[in-house]
Amino acid sequence: MRRLTANTLLASCSICWGISYTLLKISSEQINPVSLIFYRFLLGFVVLVIFLFPKLKPLTKELMIPSAIGGTIIASLLYILLLSLKHTTASTVGFLMSSAVAMVIAIDCVFKRQFPKKLLLAGLILVISGIALLTIHEDGLVLNIGAVFALIAAVGYASHILLINSWTHKVDALSLGVYQLAFVVLIGGVIALYTGSLANPLEWTLRSWESLLGLSIICTAYCFLIQSVAQKYSTAQQTGLLFTLEPVSSAFYASWILDEALTVQTFAGASLVIIGVIFSMFSSYSNPKSRSTTLDELSLDNDALVKSSVENVSAENVATKK
Repeated sequence: MRRLTANTLLASCSICWGISYTLLKISSEQINPVSLIFYRFLLGFVVLVIFLFPKLKPLTKELMIPSAIGGTIIASLLYILLLSLKHTTASTVGFLMSSAVAMVIAIDCVFKRQFPKKLLLAGLILVISGIALLTIHEDGLVLNIGAVFALIAAVGYASHILLINSWTHKVDALSLGVYQLAFVVLIGGVIALYTGSLANPLEWTLRSWESLLGLSIICTAYCFLIQSVAQKYSTAQQTGLLFTLEPVSSAFYASWILDEALTVQTFAGASLVIIGVIFSMFSSYSNPKSRSTTLDELSLDNDALVKSSVENVSAENVATKK
């Protein structure tokens, strides 16, 4: 898979995740948050298993450990976000969660021991400014315990992106994307049973079922699978930047489905985010040496294979002549 294809797929994940806020708002009218998380990931996992079962690798120790860690991070993020929304405003949570892109770039640069390029920094500033316009309204940022929870969630979000980028070069990316959802289901089921808040699906309305199926198939099965598969051919920095398109699409979905007003501030914020992402992407694609780790490794492996083959043929020719 080419990096451009991978980044296009990652952008599609961000756009699809944007509708999750609208669907969550509809679903939460009847389904409690704990049950919603459990059933959402259960249905998403079942859908993936049905369609991808022949391609799934056995759950070995090497695959189980990253799947368990990834699933635990996802489940923790969801429950921490629920806590943060109880203590602070949605705009504060949205902004702090979107700031994860800055954390991804900062951590990635520290590990690579390199300073980010000027175009990347310029793009990042535009993205953060755009996100601020999209998420911060008249209520402003409310810094309290809820904001602390949101910041913790943002760190977890950034860590998940970086870990997926590392794991997909070591284990089967497709299987990782599926099995990590299984661990979210396991954790969600335990919490739902422990709290006694597992809802009865037979009592839900058609509207609740429609929103839940959208969350399960589009925002869970598709997005988490594509993230694992496509991120193998991209970079953590580009993934983080592409995921900032989520609040942009979220604003337009809310306007389309929930009839929420689109203001000049919304359009300005969306424009800044899109321009910032383009700037940042250009900083990578403009560098001919910028290639994914996987492609570099494959190139080196192929060169070594060709060199070895040539040496073997030469040795056989010498032996024949003798």
